[in-house]
Amino acid sequence: MKIAINEQKPEHFRVSWEGQYEVFSHFEFVCGIPSALFAIGTYKKNGKPNVCFHAWSAFQGEGDGYYVILAGISKNCHTYKNVLRDKSFTVNFLSKDYYDALIKTIFHNKDEDNEFLAGGFTAGKAETVNAPVIEESFLTLECELAEARDLFLGSRTVLILGKAKRAVLEDSHAHRADKKYGPEGFMFNIHSPIDLKTGEGEVSAVATMKIEKLV
Repeated sequence: MKIAINEQKPEHFRVSWEGQYEVFSHFEFVCGIPSALFAIGTYKKNGKPNVCFHAWSAFQGEGDGYYVILAGISKNCHTYKNVLRDKSFTVNFLSKDYYDALIKTIFHNKDEDNEFLAGGFTAGKAETVNAPVIEESFLTLECELAEARDLFLGSRTVLILGKAKRAVLEDSHAHRADKKYGPEGFMFNIHSPIDLKTGEGEVSAVATMKIEKLV
């Protein structure tokens, strides 16, 4: 038997926090699709480095063009303003061991805060764009802004398209079947998947990858 959920949120879906179904579509919790977690690095207007712990994005390219597609970026956040101003950002991938440190940056995000210090990260500088790098990352993409647009007319969030200018990897994570695809590699956001029958779904999770088969 399959359960079908339509465009209108079912009445029995519980609200876990105020505004939940305004900030996110109920399909976010119905589908529960994992997405890679990473840190976006930018500079604030005052020059202090900014960290945005983020997911809901994709990575795709063709030929010589490789693009980062950042979704779910709020128009009110530092990151959006910084990217529009400097036309640059970095995408920094860290292992699950840095999850708590990245969470700390969320609570120290005022203009005067150095979010790298808040998370205990070592700040570097990208070589090809005007943006900071988290040196603890096993993979960093240096990106220039290609396009920014509303998710849809009247949306509170934007899609940011960035073209990768440079990729930097730790040697230990630079091989085909390596640490990128295990507990020391990519971490994923499992965002409060809901029980479709009870409507409950407060618990989120962080996941890592396991290679099942090389083909």
